[in-house]
Amino acid sequence: MITLKVLLIANKAIKWTAFPSLVLWFNATLPQKNHYKAAIYGGVSSLLEIMSIIDVLEEKLLGNFYSRISLGDTFDLYFDRFWLISQNVVSSDESILNKLVSDYPPSHEAIDKEDIAKCTILAATLRKKVIEVSLNPDSSLDLGFENGVRLLFTTDTEIVDWQWAINENAQDPYHSLIVGVLNSGEVQRGNC
Repeated sequence: MITLKVLLIANKAIKWTAFPSLVLWFNATLPQKNHYKAAIYGGVSSLLEIMSIIDVLEEKLLGNFYSRISLGDTFDLYFDRFWLISQNVVSSDESILNKLVSDYPPSHEAIDKEDIAKCTILAATLRKKVIEVSLNPDSSLDLGFENGVRLLFTTDTEIVDWQWAINENAQDPYHSLIVGVLNSGEVQRGNC
């Protein structure tokens, strides 16, 4: 079974990677001067639910910045009174930094070598404002920052019961969840 997933943002370019003719058809059916966000995501129970999730992500992240990083088994970024926690974060800049770090002898003995570049990128983006928020069809969260860095909070980490979440305490994502991807693999809104 194929699950159809489309994300439209009112009065902006459509973010979509497949089925462009369907997107054009869907866009043509919207009112010319719409002032709302619309989305159809497979697995999310309603259009209003995904609109609500996108609104929460934009409200929390757009124009905001993180001022603290915690690293270990997860990546935890502290924003203003909430945390963005993730099993993994990816940036296209990692390969360049990994080449540079390979000349640093202690990096050869690091337990999580791939995290060295990630940590550098996260530190370089500290206190830089989020200027773009996208929720991808696979429920990964894509953030663009004012310094040109893009961070992707992925949803493909195996053997875990959550992928990424925004919550109030950077602890168990199931408690004080605002929005995130938990065991279902689908983005969902919490009670906070």
